[in-house]
Amino acid sequence: MTVRTGGGDAGLTFRVTGPGVGPDSYSGYYAGISAGGKVVLGRADGGWTPLGSRELSIDPGSPHRLRVTAVGAHIKVYVDDMTSPKISVTDGTYGSGATGVRVFGTAASFDSVAVSPAR
Repeated sequence: MTVRTGGGDAGLTFRVTGPGVGPDSYSGYYAGISAGGKVVLGRADGGWTPLGSRELSIDPGSPHRLRVTAVGAHIKVYVDDMTSPKISVTDGTYGSGATGVRVFGTAASFDSVAVSPAR
């Protein structure tokens, strides 16, 4: 994905149920990156609960790989370096649901989005 401008972030939603209109108006998880240089992971349910964040070097306008693994209650978020997670948490609030993309307060583009079963 490529985050272009703005103060928001863009990324992946997963284990989502009850999607709605408006920020955080769904139940599920979100992992994203911002043009300002941060990766975030949180839980939404009509509001926002941060689960983790980390500063990192992001070059706005350049593509970055974002990968999320969610196996049971263990969630890991990888950015570019696919061997070491940037964020690793345990949260079993949501166990299943839909996967999608989300953009908030920025411009972004996505390519090669794939969903695979846990290995």
